[in-house]
Amino acid sequence: MCFFDRVIFIVLLIGQFLAASSGVTTAAAFPVMAATCPDFNGNGRVDIGDLRTIVDHWWQTPTDPDWQDRFDRDGDGDVDVVDVMQVAAALDTTCPPTPTPTSTPTPTPTPSTVSFAVIGDYGSAGQGELDVANLVKSWTPAFIITTGDNNYPSGAASTIDRNIGQYYHDFIYPYTGSYGAGATTNRFFPSLGNHDWNTAGAAPYLEYFTLPGNERYYDFTWGPVHLFAVDSDRSEPDGISGTSTQGAWLQGRLAASNSCWNLVYFHHAPYSSGPHGSNARLQWPFQAWGADAVLSGHDHDYERIILNGFPYFVNGLGGASKYSFGIPVPGSQVRYNAKFGAMRVSATPTTITYEFIAIDGTVVDTYSVSGGCSQG
Repeated sequence: MCFFDRVIFIVLLIGQFLAASSGVTTAAAFPVMAATCPDFNGNGRVDIGDLRTIVDHWWQTPTDPDWQDRFDRDGDGDVDVVDVMQVAAALDTTCPPTPTPTSTPTPTPTPSTVSFAVIGDYGSAGQGELDVANLVKSWTPAFIITTGDNNYPSGAASTIDRNIGQYYHDFIYPYTGSYGAGATTNRFFPSLGNHDWNTAGAAPYLEYFTLPGNERYYDFTWGPVHLFAVDSDRSEPDGISGTSTQGAWLQGRLAASNSCWNLVYFHHAPYSSGPHGSNARLQWPFQAWGADAVLSGHDHDYERIILNGFPYFVNGLGGASKYSFGIPVPGSQVRYNAKFGAMRVSATPTTITYEFIAIDGTVVDTYSVSGGCSQG
């Protein structure tokens, strides 16, 4: 029996002893005070894996570099025996299937309109990334999503703050890096790219961000938009086919959405005229499942592709480098690779507009769709 197994065994024995001596159940002796279900691994129930996770963080305080608020169940400023016992008391509890935020509340702003930024293939700590960051900040977006490759070249812990926090720390919560104050609520929602997976288990990425669900793929709503971050890398343990565990999750979450607009974003492009080309494994039936658009990256260019009236965007000019195009794929409407830039998406309940804007302020592409909640 390994050390953590011994600790867990002792925790369970203590819970049973205290509960028996007080004449109440373990759950009643250690009621779950936090608002969220302690399903740390995102599988829909509290199991021994979740107990292992919190035991691994026992005795931590906010001064520890890998501190996460979600493990401080009673909110007293450290991870102590009460927090561990609360998780033990919740064992075998079924949690809501919807991935819910942990220490970062899912934003639910009241305004019915929203404008946000999309950056991709950006995390390289240079002039290109700085120019894009300055462009994005000039829009004062409600939040930022990314289409992957957040931390070049290898997703290492030693480079992640320099590549991300240096430019976007004021959108990140909780932010524990060294480039200034973070946000008061999280406004940065990345997706994993292949470079982020180059370090085993994408561990630096998962430790750096605090995101909803299992943090590899998740969803959140903001105003009239429901966004779904997918992990498109082949290292994803829940698979990347339409019939995989992750694919079933997306299909179910899209079916359950009652938002006006449903946008899916991830790294590897299902369709692309760039050198990486189209990725057939990511050509899921997004439109049939209820999505309104797919945004991706991987190829370092901008492209808008329309297939059967459904838009696919490739957005990979976030500052790392620029790629040349090959033969245009069917449905390719706009292709651009002259300057770095980012997308700005603006939505109301009945219209949504996608723009790609270069760092010199040139609006390269504008694509608007009407419908949303006006369709009943």
